[in-house]
Amino acid sequence: MTIEYEMTPSGRLILDQGSQDAVIAMDPWSRHHAYHLICRDKYRETAGAVDPQPETDMAKNGFQVLPGLLTADQVSQVRAMMDDRIGGREERPVKFEDWAQPLPWNMARIHSVRQVLASAFDGPLSQVIEAYFESYFRLLSVTVTRAHPAPAKNSFLWHRDIEPPQQTHLMIYLTDSSPETGGTSFLNLADSRISAENGYSFKNFEERSASLESIEQKAGKSFEVHRPALKAGDGVLFAAPRILHRGELPTKGVRDAITVLMLPSPVPWQEFLAGSPGRVFVTEHPASAFIEPFGDGMLEKTGMLTPPNWASLGEFFPPDSP
Repeated sequence: MTIEYEMTPSGRLILDQGSQDAVIAMDPWSRHHAYHLICRDKYRETAGAVDPQPETDMAKNGFQVLPGLLTADQVSQVRAMMDDRIGGREERPVKFEDWAQPLPWNMARIHSVRQVLASAFDGPLSQVIEAYFESYFRLLSVTVTRAHPAPAKNSFLWHRDIEPPQQTHLMIYLTDSSPETGGTSFLNLADSRISAENGYSFKNFEERSASLESIEQKAGKSFEVHRPALKAGDGVLFAAPRILHRGELPTKGVRDAITVLMLPSPVPWQEFLAGSPGRVFVTEHPASAFIEPFGDGMLEKTGMLTPPNWASLGEFFPPDSP
């Protein structure tokens, strides 16, 4: 179908009534795919012909380590805000429900973190994301959190986020990622697909496992677990709906991190952010499945989500995509 729209200076796509009704009737995967195609077209119009680039780790594997996104001074700046508003860095074992303490936002803290992120995105990071999307990108949401030792549940068991594949995550570590301070482990796209073909992909909280042994036995192969050893200021970009991953809470001390969720965009991220910065800096990330990405509105949450087969297998686009 043809979607009719007008674009605002901040990249919102205002649909005519017929297109709006059709978009709302779509499932989340179809909705975000249709939006992504428009973003790709806009990128080609504005960026022009782009010379072929070497395949990135992000495109090949579904995750990529990006060292040195922040300087030591920038890391200290953000952690100082956390110390002031969240509390000290002492080890404090907690119940799982209290594992994360988010930084509360005011205009001064939003301004400071925006400047830090502008520095992080100024360089290879933006190039990798644009190559992955084949479009500009936008910041869907940003959190700054301090994690404490707690029992492993939910995001700290093997899983894929039940979201459209366009939702892409960036974690910038403000503490070193070690066995004691916590981190994130990944399977690449190929192994995640094999796992999906053998029944383990999008799992509800109660079905998630700390071990992949049973699915490895079913698949008849061992998976390679990638667990990047990151320093404070390093980042890792990953396709959370497409690859299996699990977070690791610290066993000692705290784990501080900036987490950014992103989607494709018809305009560069700074222009899109200018339209509603207050909605992006949050204490809890929204689900992109319930976002109407064209106009950036929220949709009513309704029932269970059932991903199409191509998404369950970790594909970026449906098989009939142009």
